[in-house]
Amino acid sequence: MKSIKQSVEHREPSSSLKRESAPLQIFEQHPLPSWIYDTVTLRFQEVNQEAMELYGYSREEFLAMTIEDIRPPGDIPILQKYLVTLPSARKTSNIWRHRRKDGAPLSVRIVSREIAHKGRACRLVVVVDVSDLLVAEQALEQSQMLVESVWECANDPMRITDAEGQTLRVNEAYCRFVDMPRAEIEGRPFWIIYPDAVHWAFSNQYRERFAARKLTDIAEHEVSLRGGRKIWVQLSISWLESRQGPCLLAILRDISKLKYSEHRLRTMIDELGVAKEKSDAANRAKSSFLANISHEIRTPMNGIIGLADLLLHEPEEATRWNYANILKSSAEGLMALLGDVLDLSKIEAQRMSVEREPFSLHECVQCAVAVFIAPAQAKGLSLTLYIDPSVPTSVLGDAVRLRQILVNLTGNAVKFTHLGSIEVRVEPSGAAISFTIEDTGIGLTPEQIEVIFEPFRQAEASTYGKHGGTGLGLAIVAELVKLMGGEVRIQSEFGGGSRFVVEIPLPATSLEKLTFPVELQKTEPPMRVLIAEDHPVNQLVVRRLLERRGHSVTVVSDGLAALSALETSAFDLVLMDIQMPMMDGLQTTRAIRLREATSGGRIPIIAVTAHGMRGDEDTLLEAGFDAYVAKPVSDERLFEAIGRFTSRDRSRRLPFLGSTRHPIEK
Repeated sequence: MKSIKQSVEHREPSSSLKRESAPLQIFEQHPLPSWIYDTVTLRFQEVNQEAMELYGYSREEFLAMTIEDIRPPGDIPILQKYLVTLPSARKTSNIWRHRRKDGAPLSVRIVSREIAHKGRACRLVVVVDVSDLLVAEQALEQSQMLVESVWECANDPMRITDAEGQTLRVNEAYCRFVDMPRAEIEGRPFWIIYPDAVHWAFSNQYRERFAARKLTDIAEHEVSLRGGRKIWVQLSISWLESRQGPCLLAILRDISKLKYSEHRLRTMIDELGVAKEKSDAANRAKSSFLANISHEIRTPMNGIIGLADLLLHEPEEATRWNYANILKSSAEGLMALLGDVLDLSKIEAQRMSVEREPFSLHECVQCAVAVFIAPAQAKGLSLTLYIDPSVPTSVLGDAVRLRQILVNLTGNAVKFTHLGSIEVRVEPSGAAISFTIEDTGIGLTPEQIEVIFEPFRQAEASTYGKHGGTGLGLAIVAELVKLMGGEVRIQSEFGGGSRFVVEIPLPATSLEKLTFPVELQKTEPPMRVLIAEDHPVNQLVVRRLLERRGHSVTVVSDGLAALSALETSAFDLVLMDIQMPMMDGLQTTRAIRLREATSGGRIPIIAVTAHGMRGDEDTLLEAGFDAYVAKPVSDERLFEAIGRFTSRDRSRRLPFLGSTRHPIEK
């Protein structure tokens, strides 16, 4: 404080000090808080009523204080600096912080000028309370900052345009959206973001609709931006009133992903509808298939049961022999039907496989076609086979599956042809072999061709009634051809015959590479065989087959009895059923192999099972079986298996001997 006094005491009183002070009456009645303070001592000399009411001090309290006493302590250094440089002329200050008597803050702006009062250099100060105004200004500033922050930080692109389409303002999201800097957008027509070719249309349309005030809307448009990017935009437009006049606020949103999702949803709904129709059609087809297969099973079963009854009462040997042959044929028909169902099951489970081994192509084709010579002759049809001389004699592939394909297609040709001929041709076709089966039969419509290779489908609903069959053959053919890396095509005209073409890659090989199965021994040395089988009929069949070959047979009905028999007697071979009471075949075989691990030796065990699916061999091999034969047991398959264990070569292969279709090997 001393430094301030020293800095102002040297001043010479100005000419205004030589004049009388303002009348105190005017000072007292001034509507704004006012005071007079000594510029040397800084003490208050006079205060008016308004000042006392605003600050809460009495006159006596004011006159006992200096102007520093109404400032916050932190502002004193600023005040001292201000007083040193204060000019003598009238001065309007910036906003100061003052304190009321109760400590409440005041924001004030003061107007002061130097005057003479009672012969001393003083300053007259008029105070304007701007606390409320400052609060309002701060609120307005915060509001403007908030609006600015919302505008710039909004995720959606926004722009403001006037009546002429000039862009008044855009936010940062808009710049990112159109991939252009703000300087190239603001102050220019908003349609510069679009290709030049559409500017004229945008300009005219915008001005007309702006004048008619028809632009307030929410709409979706597919647009192309200047860079070539094509997007879907949702546009929301609102009117704004400004000092420059009406203008438009446009909020844009990229809805391309939403549109894509909607499109995918509609596509999925359509696909589900198509899938449902296909599912319904498949269900109808399967229902039809069940009816057909029921007929296909019941018909031979009726013959089997009826002929068995006739056989029991027929005294004539020749007639009984004929009945037995028909019984066997009916049973083989049932097995073929079961084979088709199992093939389809493996195809649907993606467990079907094909072999790649050398075989005689000519022999395979001739055997497949020869089956139908007699049926074709019985119908008065001509059946011919042509093999091009350039077709290799021996090839690599799956002979069993190829024969199955040819038998199915040739059989269908014979079945659906009533007059004319069937021709089978084998010709080279690039790296593949082409097999063509052409007939003069009933033919197919385009609608029938579309579904002919689907499972359970026949060319028409009445086909079963006219020709029989399950509708599985062509579905199996199509899948087998695909598995062999080939393709199948069909050309047909309703009433004009059909032409099936199958092309399969079958690389040529030399005859020297062909391998043939070892000829089975016609007679096996007598063996002691243990049969573990719980079904009396199966016991009888297997026992009689073995005894006719001179083998000694012991029969037990479950696994426990088999273990007991092996403990008390010596056997050369065990034929083991899988499903038996007390202890099944798998458990029994494991127990036998466990005993052998400590006692030594190994007895051959052949599984006799009704299971014939791929994958069964893994379980049987793990249990310790050496081979297995599928039911129903025939003497050929049974003695082929037994023959493997009368030779010295008893490897750990597990051959599947239940079907003539194909072996399954590890």
